[in-house]
Amino acid sequence: MTSNAFARLNAAVDIHSALNHPTQADYSELVERDRAIGAGITTSDPADRVWAWWRSLDTTPQPKRLQQVLELMALGFSLAGLICGASVAGAALAYRGDYPINLLTLFALLLLLPWAAFAAGVLFRLIYRWRSLSSGTAGAVRSLVITGVERFAEIELQYRLGQSQTLSDVTHAMVSRILYGFAVTFYVATIGVLLAYVAFSDLAFGWSSTLQIESASIEGWVRAVSLPWSGWLPSAVPSQELIEQSQFARIGVQTYDASKLGAWWPFVLMTLIAWGLAPRLVLWGIAVLTLRRSVDAFLLDHPLVSALLDRLAQPELEYRTDARPHHPEAITAAANTTGQTLTPGLIISWNGASQVPEVDQVYNATLAEPLRERLRSLSPTRLHVHVKSWEPPVLELNDLLLDARQLAPDGTIITVVLEPLDGAIDQQDVGVWQHALARLGDAHIYAQPAVEAR
Repeated sequence: MTSNAFARLNAAVDIHSALNHPTQADYSELVERDRAIGAGITTSDPADRVWAWWRSLDTTPQPKRLQQVLELMALGFSLAGLICGASVAGAALAYRGDYPINLLTLFALLLLLPWAAFAAGVLFRLIYRWRSLSSGTAGAVRSLVITGVERFAEIELQYRLGQSQTLSDVTHAMVSRILYGFAVTFYVATIGVLLAYVAFSDLAFGWSSTLQIESASIEGWVRAVSLPWSGWLPSAVPSQELIEQSQFARIGVQTYDASKLGAWWPFVLMTLIAWGLAPRLVLWGIAVLTLRRSVDAFLLDHPLVSALLDRLAQPELEYRTDARPHHPEAITAAANTTGQTLTPGLIISWNGASQVPEVDQVYNATLAEPLRERLRSLSPTRLHVHVKSWEPPVLELNDLLLDARQLAPDGTIITVVLEPLDGAIDQQDVGVWQHALARLGDAHIYAQPAVEAR
């Protein structure tokens, strides 16, 4: 899949949309198609399997409006970074010849303030993580970003059935990626303006403060700042003599030699590169990788993607009309008669959806203790809940599914198998069940029509 994180997010949204609106009217055709595609996919990573499936589909190219909106936002912030960097550097490096450029003021503007803003962002992120401010400032900012992107891109990033943590992570990574792009171009412009002034102007740097700072303190600070390059570029480390000669005062007799004060510029350049540009480039790269991982998590955090992965990885679930499998032993026996290897697990019937006597029958949200024990020790981690497709989902069933989720081991897949009425399942009923289960906010609970043996 493309390495462009914005294009990847656009494709993830397209995949969710395609799964919500399949082109195959018959579920059996959908299963056969995905089984054939899955047989040719060699990777075991779930996200990579979904991306490989998407590439193999012969789909009509969709407008990449989300990608275009995000790339336009990133470009706008990058241009703003260039403008701000050039403006701030131009003001900070302005030299009229009366006094040298104060290095303390220069670094306060170009280094301390940006790092203070970065620290504030990290603090905001920690507060957001620790306190889960979904309804506070963090939640408002996140909702504002999501709503703005959805409106301009004319797409829907979520079900509108609750705030997904993975979507929140995508939003944060997306904002970080764009803002760090601003920071990178800010320092690129700053360094460019500095080099232009060095080439076409006669700069003079010095240091001065209302506080009674000794030159020894400034020397210690300079040595600490120069550590990243002092070993291989000693010419960019000011000498003790230069530091002492560079002190000036606004009034009184000046003791500095203006012709020597321009020797500070290699130190200023390396400081901006090592402590300004380089960290932002690293943070920008981390944000790009984080956005990529967040998009993959967002892609997988969808009930229909879980169903897709089952179709790609597992043999087709088929039930014989004379004896439906209900326990691992029965499943194995049915597999021997059909030539299939079916996925074992626990099968229960809700409200009499399956009339096979051995299937556990459940009519309310209260599970019997023996069944609860079997859920706790479920292996392999899969639960099939048979329901009547023509009956609407009820809250008691939701309570049962959530209770089963709490009891079953982590990672358990809960498949709600839709039983047909008179041998047929209405696709509108399938959509109703998928929509209702999506409200549970669990990507590992999904609805799937029962596929009758042919």
